[in-house]
Amino acid sequence: MTLSLLALFACGDDTSTDDTATQDSGTAPIECPEPDSGVVSVGEIVEECCALESEVTLGNGESCHEAFPDEGCVTMVHGPQGGWHIWLSFETQTFRNVISYEIDVVDVASGLSLLKDDADSARVAVLPSDDECVYTYPGVFGYLNQISELPGFELDADDTPPELLCHNELELSITVTDTDGREATTTHRALASGDPNKDADICAPLPGCEVATAVDTGDTGAAVGECD
Repeated sequence: MTLSLLALFACGDDTSTDDTATQDSGTAPIECPEPDSGVVSVGEIVEECCALESEVTLGNGESCHEAFPDEGCVTMVHGPQGGWHIWLSFETQTFRNVISYEIDVVDVASGLSLLKDDADSARVAVLPSDDECVYTYPGVFGYLNQISELPGFELDADDTPPELLCHNELELSITVTDTDGREATTTHRALASGDPNKDADICAPLPGCEVATAVDTGDTGAAVGECD
């Protein structure tokens, strides 16, 4: 009788051990943290992505996101309405697909912000990529319209950014947030280059400094988030 009871308890212990091993071998589901009380979440996020850090990467694509050239430059563009800007784009990881961003463009030598209001911000719906945790957004205007305090500026000389900023080092920055409280910031430094199609005689274009363009899909001609 005693032997039978011992055998029964022994079987029970083995079964418990097997169950525990099965549970430990599985992967627990990853849940995104709940936003603060009273906060309304805007946009969507894939639950599995919450295991990754929230990050943002800055680039300079006009029609798609692409990293800055290895040569470390960025083209000053003369817009159709007479203003000047550089193209910026960005890539986010582990954010909702609706985010807010704030950018700044600073002339390193003088420490002056070149944006009209020292920073430019917006809330946008970002674009999907092949990675469900990564979104991109191209075509952000980094305006160069606050130049009156730059060294060499003359009110009556009709000075332009290519004349005042040619080959200057610029510091570009972006901060991204979503309604759940995620936040990421990054900066990048690049040399201001002349536009080879318009301003080569004012500011020599730096080698390799071209703005990224979208791949032609054959349908609409504009591919989202993909570059040559």
